[in-house]
Amino acid sequence: MAYRTIGRGSRSGLSGINEAMSALRALAKAVSNKQSRAALVKVQAQGFSMIRSAIYHRKYGTSLAEIFRKTRPRGKSGNSKFGVGLGTPVKTGRLQKSLVTPDAPHSIYQQEVAKDGSIRVQYGGNPIDPYSGKPYFQYPESLYGFFEEGVQWFTMQKTLKLLGEDLAAMYGKALQKHVANSVKRSR
Repeated sequence: MAYRTIGRGSRSGLSGINEAMSALRALAKAVSNKQSRAALVKVQAQGFSMIRSAIYHRKYGTSLAEIFRKTRPRGKSGNSKFGVGLGTPVKTGRLQKSLVTPDAPHSIYQQEVAKDGSIRVQYGGNPIDPYSGKPYFQYPESLYGFFEEGVQWFTMQKTLKLLGEDLAAMYGKALQKHVANSVKRSR
């Protein structure tokens, strides 16, 4: 199975939004009543939407889906060529669709909210071979290393920086609004 985590708990280069996660944790600590919790959930939903846009769409620049949409060329033998930056190896298209289409069969996109209010997203793909009934992502990844290569290329783009700035700004505004409302209520 192939996936990468974005946000708190990330082990890969996709953790470029830690500042925004810190702001969200601070917001979660600041909220205590039901109205505040509802505001936090709304902000988290907006954050998930922004992260999804960075993964599947061009809102912040080069997306992961755009990187994996590039198809690796084939040689005279009919096999995908070896080399860095050539794209996703495609035979039937199941593997590529699981990486570039959000709701494709066997695409991995999960979002979670931790107890401290931070958010986490898992992205990837793990198609099933219709003949054997087994997942087959591991074979092309071990042969070509295309997924790790794509993730590395993604981390070099400005996408995560722009996403992180937008998330931090959104969480900062939400935190300011919450503090201002709390002050008004206490008067």
